[in-house]
Amino acid sequence: MQCANRERDVHIYDLHNWADNFHMLLKQTPLDSPKVKICAALFIAYSASLITLSTCLEPDERAYDDQLPSFKSIIEHSAAFLHADGPRNGNKGRGNIFSLEMSIVQPLYFTALKCRDWSVRHRALSLLRLCGKEGVWDGEIMAAIAQYIINHEESQVVALEMAKLEIPEYARVHGVGLNLDRASREVSIIFSKRRVLRLENAPKIALGQASEWVMDNDIVRW
Repeated sequence: MQCANRERDVHIYDLHNWADNFHMLLKQTPLDSPKVKICAALFIAYSASLITLSTCLEPDERAYDDQLPSFKSIIEHSAAFLHADGPRNGNKGRGNIFSLEMSIVQPLYFTALKCRDWSVRHRALSLLRLCGKEGVWDGEIMAAIAQYIINHEESQVVALEMAKLEIPEYARVHGVGLNLDRASREVSIIFSKRRVLRLENAPKIALGQASEWVMDNDIVRW
């Protein structure tokens, strides 16, 4: 485990080093619209990679809470990417646009799933609905799945926790798998959570105790 931690820290250092150098380069280079989109895509990839590396060895979903600045960066640069070509036509966004390059759909989907800050994840969901298709990633479909997971998590939260806008560990979805049927416009999803075995031991779930894995499944339509 110590070896894995050291390896992770090396990669995180390299990412920070890249970002520092890239910021210095941008200060010397005027940006036109195509370059704005390229730079936004690079910063989105940087932030998503930083989140993934920082949380990959952590057992709990609460590890993502410490990554809020990076999630906010994904939102900021995704909005810049979407609007780099000028105002959108109503609410249609890029829904009819297809690209082979993966830029914003997957990071926005990732943000909507893993960031439990209410305003940030719902902003990610709104931007996701404006996206088109990027390779295998379809903005409309991923937004429908993300909306389902958000609704599921928030439905598990008691009134007191909702008042604090907090999603406790026991209510958080860990992983989501899907099987897509475009013909019927349906997605079969399976998702994992950790269920507390005894309510009085709920605080221990942060340490990976007093819980068991539970798999649920459902159909999402778009």
